[in-house]
Amino acid sequence: MDLPQTSEASLTPVSSTPQRRSNQQRRIELLAVAAFVLVNLLAPVLCGELYPFTVSPMFSDQPSAYCTYEILASDGKSLELEPFGLHLVYDGNPPGLGMGIVPRSTLHEFGEVCDERIVLDRVRQTMQDAAIVGPLTVKRTHVEGGANQLKTTTQEWTVTGAESL
Repeated sequence: MDLPQTSEASLTPVSSTPQRRSNQQRRIELLAVAAFVLVNLLAPVLCGELYPFTVSPMFSDQPSAYCTYEILASDGKSLELEPFGLHLVYDGNPPGLGMGIVPRSTLHEFGEVCDERIVLDRVRQTMQDAAIVGPLTVKRTHVEGGANQLKTTTQEWTVTGAESL
């Protein structure tokens, strides 16, 4: 009795499992790549600037003057500066080059110092608008100079809120 002759190709079992596993792996890889790209595109937009996404070199400018403020209530407690517009907005990026997050408005112009009258008027106006009972003490520390010389002066003003604007 003669056995039918078979070729090697017919002896190899036919299975689609490796092919399916390969297609599933490809889909997972493509989804992982798509997720990575999506996160890298959306993260700076949703969270502000994140490393390595930035549009400007940090500290490329050299401010020659700035001020910091502290506002103390009559009981000696520090008050938040943002409602008064006296917070310092400087994170090392030159202004106008898309920091990703727009800070609240402030009296500070980068590298410039506000006049005492403007600061006191703003504090009085905020006191009236927010019904804050005074007196408040405003301390301003003014720093100016270049890399070799820094001059720091501190001024202190009392604002009762009763003066006319």
